[in-house]
Amino acid sequence: MPSKSKITNSKPKITNAQKEAAEAEIREKQKAVDYRTTEYPVEVIVQKYMEGIEDDTNELFIPDYQREMIWKEKDQSKFIESVFLGLPIPPIFVADINDKENEEDEARLEIIDGTQRIRTLTRFINNELKLCELKKLSQLNNFRFEDLLPSRQRRFNRATVRIIELTEKADEETRRDVFERINTGSVQLNEMEKRIGILPGKVTNLLQ
Repeated sequence: MPSKSKITNSKPKITNAQKEAAEAEIREKQKAVDYRTTEYPVEVIVQKYMEGIEDDTNELFIPDYQREMIWKEKDQSKFIESVFLGLPIPPIFVADINDKENEEDEARLEIIDGTQRIRTLTRFINNELKLCELKKLSQLNNFRFEDLLPSRQRRFNRATVRIIELTEKADEETRRDVFERINTGSVQLNEMEKRIGILPGKVTNLLQ
């Protein structure tokens, strides 16, 4: 039987020069992004978004590169249900805008990620959203904010949402870069993967 030829490792070896070049590129392209983390009550978030929205002077505003409202009523309802249940909510990313061409620094906050959540909270508090297709809190189906007991309205308004705020040092390129990476950083789960996460058990394991 002829001897088998030796299998050579074709993986190219990274040289020290390449490692140093990669490190230099990281240092050059790395952006120092200052940020602070805080929490705002729902009532304050809606207020900052709504006051001045008609003449585009609201403190918390949606930039032109953000998408329109795409959540369906059932998606909005499920988010509101999560707030009621006290479940962890992904933080909202905003950026402190310092317009160098404007003599008066307005210190407005540009929403980088979280427009769907903020719009949903606003629609609910303004009685524009009727809850639907809720599973955990099914008794709340067909409720608007005004239909809640006054005590529950206050507690909902006091619920807090975490805000990650980029300081005024973040330029427009950095803000758009953060937006792109947040929205393309993960692969959407397919229906089977969702079922595995939501409905664990013997049948799901067998199908998997």
